[in-house]
Amino acid sequence: MLKLLLKTLRSSDWSEALDFISPAFFEVVPLMAIARLVATMSRNFARREPALETHRQWQLQLASPDLFIKVSPNSGPISRGSDQENTDRGQALLSLYFKIIHHEGSCFLDLRSRSFALASDCWQWQPAAWIHTWDPIFRLAMADIYAGYYGQDPVRFEQGLKALQLEHARALFMEQFGDGSSETLVFDLHRFKTSFHKIFISCRDHGTQLHPDFFALGMLLFSLYEHAAALGVPLSPGRAYQEAMGETLL
Repeated sequence: MLKLLLKTLRSSDWSEALDFISPAFFEVVPLMAIARLVATMSRNFARREPALETHRQWQLQLASPDLFIKVSPNSGPISRGSDQENTDRGQALLSLYFKIIHHEGSCFLDLRSRSFALASDCWQWQPAAWIHTWDPIFRLAMADIYAGYYGQDPVRFEQGLKALQLEHARALFMEQFGDGSSETLVFDLHRFKTSFHKIFISCRDHGTQLHPDFFALGMLLFSLYEHAAALGVPLSPGRAYQEAMGETLL
């Protein structure tokens, strides 16, 4: 089953992500559940209707003139700008990530740098049609984890971890997020791989079976890290979270 799953992934345009998947991941997420999820994604990728509907949803989601990113049918490779331009792009990218995590409907999982182009008035997003709809249990738990951390609400943070049976990995999540909601981070793929490997090892050692939506989250996070690393500037996830949620930093 694992060999077939990896073969399917290597034949997709996400093959580059496989180098950053911890082997421990496949020990803590049920393989049959991953296989079903990948099969659904593959069917959606091959059909036109799911992509069109998801595109329509996100055109409405990002329709505000105040947002820097707009979904668009036109894309191309994005060139590196000045540090300030890259900071603005990176903050917008992080805000988009948080919007995707909280979205109740279907979501694109592709935030890779190749999926964006800079237009005269906005940053255009044309994601590949890898689409997923979060299980409500997973989505609400992740919402609690992020709201608890960035909102400095330890009770809610613990509530989110408990819903996903991840209380044992509390310190590792704190390490992943950084120290403080205003902390800036320079994203790199090595950090992505090593930090999540530690979480999966902790799950294995504690006998935790992860929710299969962690596979889709991994795709989304890989694409986020790839793009943010390419920008090469410090970014503030806490500020991006507050902006995505329409809140103001204290």
